[in-house]
Amino acid sequence: SIDSIKELTDKLIASAGQSLSNNVLSKNELWTQLDIQAGIPSITEKTYEAFVPQMVNLDTIGGVNFKKGCYTGQEIVARMHYLGKPKRLMYKIEFDNDAIEIDEGSLLYSPDSKSSQGAGNIVSLIKSPENKFSALAVIEIALIEKNNVYIDEACTVKAKIIDLLEELRLKNMNIKIKRINGVWCEIDTQQDLEIAKKIFK
Repeated sequence: SIDSIKELTDKLIASAGQSLSNNVLSKNELWTQLDIQAGIPSITEKTYEAFVPQMVNLDTIGGVNFKKGCYTGQEIVARMHYLGKPKRLMYKIEFDNDAIEIDEGSLLYSPDSKSSQGAGNIVSLIKSPENKFSALAVIEIALIEKNNVYIDEACTVKAKIIDLLEELRLKNMNIKIKRINGVWCEIDTQQDLEIAKKIFK
């Protein structure tokens, strides 16, 4: 019913810590903010050729079915799932910025990155009135522990990195998973955890 939809919308607004009545965020901006908080990527014209599903964590949130369907790029996606592991994953980042132009697809930088493709890319982002940004970004896994990723090429605006999926319980599958050295493992017991650590050390 209309009332139940309104009730759900009000709950979503409250969870984002915003109110439409204060005109701080539009409805579309609020939706983007909620997606970023939930770790749900939004792929646009600027980014649709930039990532495979595993890079934006779609495989860990139930966004990919590896047993059915036929689509362009399926062989690459399946090969990474069954035989390899991604070198980049999606993280939430936060930063202050009042001068640098940044948008979906924008490059991230790190003095420790050796990649010709840069340290990472912005997937989606939202800006507050105080020029504070929250974003989802695909970043080289090797750079995460160094915590040395920047928004600008001069490496003056540092990104605070937040791991979205360090431990995640997939509600639709009721499986607890943990990332070990970039590989997501199904962990049911402490013994499973110790075995996985030895395999992927």
